Amino acid sequence: MTTHGSNTTWPGAFSSIKFGFQAIKKNSQFAIIYIALNSIGGFLSFQNPKSPIGALLSLATSLILMVAFTKYGLATARPETTSIGEFLSTSVTEYFRVFGALVVFVGLVIVSAIGLFIPLIWFVPWTTFILFAVVDRHVGVFKSFWISKQLGQHHKGKVWGITGVSFLLAVAVDLIGMVPVIGWIIGAVAIGAISLSTCTAAARLYYFAEEHSR
Repeated sequence: MTTHGSNTTWPGAFSSIKFGFQAIKKNSQFAIIYIALNSIGGFLSFQNPKSPIGALLSLATSLILMVAFTKYGLATARPETTSIGEFLSTSVTEYFRVFGALVVFVGLVIVSAIGLFIPLIWFVPWTTFILFAVVDRHVGVFKSFWISKQLGQHHKGKVWGITGVSFLLAVAVDLIGMVPVIGWIIGAVAIGAISLSTCTAAARLYYFAEEHSR
């Protein structure tokens, strides 16, 4: 198990997401690429709301960069600056492991939400760390789910705290997005920054949970 420093007290959702925003400055190259690519999808959707091209482009960007996005979160959760090459480097095996974990995560959340087999209040914390486990520990899909459940089951409030703060920020950005002409630009950039900051905060909680699971 890899450790990255010991924290005896969780700093809270607000502080962790603020930490995530600050991390963007130290890793600005990847942040610019990620936000720019997502903004292109937002621009196309703004220009032609009825066309699915913008949404499809945003989805494609997320799928292409999902390993880099996960590595970004893990790297920025530590007080280190990582090169953009390290974020973007991956292997076919790692990519498909992360892709498989993402599919399992989304599928299980949908099944849980529709069938209410497992209340989301438990299920989301159990699955929050799946992608981090795949990349950080180099494990398969089902092993990553087990690791995520072990780490998340004792930190449900913290997971939902990060989720709640991120949601509130996204709502505020949606309101800004209603501003004519420039609203979509501000909104697209802000949503990208919120996504990166939330990923960093979640990775920070992953390391915190890992430290306190021993």
